[in-house]
Amino acid sequence: MSFYTIKPMSEARVLIVNDDGIDAHGIRALEEIAHSIFADVTVVAPMYEHSGMGHAISYKKDFKIHRRDDRHYAVEGTPADCTIVGLNLVMKDNPPDIVLSGINHGDNAGNAILYSGTFGGALEAGLAGIPAISFSQLRQPDGKTDFTIAKKYFGQVLEFLQHAKWPDHVVMNVNFPPDDRHTHHHPYHVPSRTRHLVDSVEAEEIGEGVYNLRSQLKNRFVNGDEHYDLDILARGGVTITPITTNWTCHETLRLWTT
Repeated sequence: MSFYTIKPMSEARVLIVNDDGIDAHGIRALEEIAHSIFADVTVVAPMYEHSGMGHAISYKKDFKIHRRDDRHYAVEGTPADCTIVGLNLVMKDNPPDIVLSGINHGDNAGNAILYSGTFGGALEAGLAGIPAISFSQLRQPDGKTDFTIAKKYFGQVLEFLQHAKWPDHVVMNVNFPPDDRHTHHHPYHVPSRTRHLVDSVEAEEIGEGVYNLRSQLKNRFVNGDEHYDLDILARGGVTITPITTNWTCHETLRLWTT
């Protein structure tokens, strides 16, 4: 197993992507944080919101790139497209040392990771062999998103990852809680909880054979004693979950060869 060697943050070049769009509050908060930590910051983000896109790319489809200035590019594509553009076009001659995706408006924990465009942007970087972190800020009960919590513990997350062993086939998924009850000296490193996201689907027929569909989502957060991402977040902790870029189930392969 090989590991990333993380360059000191004060010397590192960073590429920032997201799924909420280049003008979202979350990416502005992330860029503000990054400018206080990293040597060089470039933003390549979707022109419009692309939540729930997962790791989709614009395959066999042209899309436009709008250069706002030397450090900001708006892409008429998916979050993964933005990472591809950042790595292979915008920063091709001087690639980033790390890719940060987010900060997402809402959680990307449990099975929601699979649907997340925020994580999809980070995953594309991981597939290209670049260290990548996906950041998400849970919403408060009134639906608002308080990024001051993410700002408060962002440094703690980076400090942990700067010194932790980080296998080069892993992308990091970080979630910040909706209210500040985090008393740990580092982020909780925990597995994601498997819990189905969709509770039911409502269908409204608006024409012959044409329907409007709306998915009803489950409340996945349980303030219990278990040590999964959803449980820790419900208790007010900051979580970090390592996600492998290779989805092969090696446990099954071992069963088949024994």
